[in-house]
Amino acid sequence: MHKMNELKIIDIECTDNRKMSGIEELAANIAAVGLIQPLALKDEGNGRYRVVAGRRRFRALQRLGWEKLQGSQYVICDADPELAAFCENFHRANLTLAEEVGQFHQLKADKLTIRELASLLGKSPDYVALRLNLTNLSASW
Repeated sequence: MHKMNELKIIDIECTDNRKMSGIEELAANIAAVGLIQPLALKDEGNGRYRVVAGRRRFRALQRLGWEKLQGSQYVICDADPELAAFCENFHRANLTLAEEVGQFHQLKADKLTIRELASLLGKSPDYVALRLNLTNLSASW
């Protein structure tokens, strides 16, 4: 068991579903100023957790050799890990158009309506629909 508000890094799972560049630079920044934004974790039960948002931060902490997170360095949330990660990355505006369209298509395939997806992202249904229409282009595009 862990102390109240303290989690061991080895008890946290993190999947990498997209290119994660700049980990060294992020690790250097965290070493210099600390972890400014907490990780969002999902409680998987049996003392295990999964990173919902903050995968790059988590990898940087591993690179720095961190062994534990204190209570102020994480939050527990029940959001779907893939959806939460996409929403966080979407608003940082560093996704390529292809990544954005691919994620929209995946989320739509997961039974979200265009209106639901637009609401989650703070975009208009027209914006989402136009992006989804790009999945109909031929491979040469």
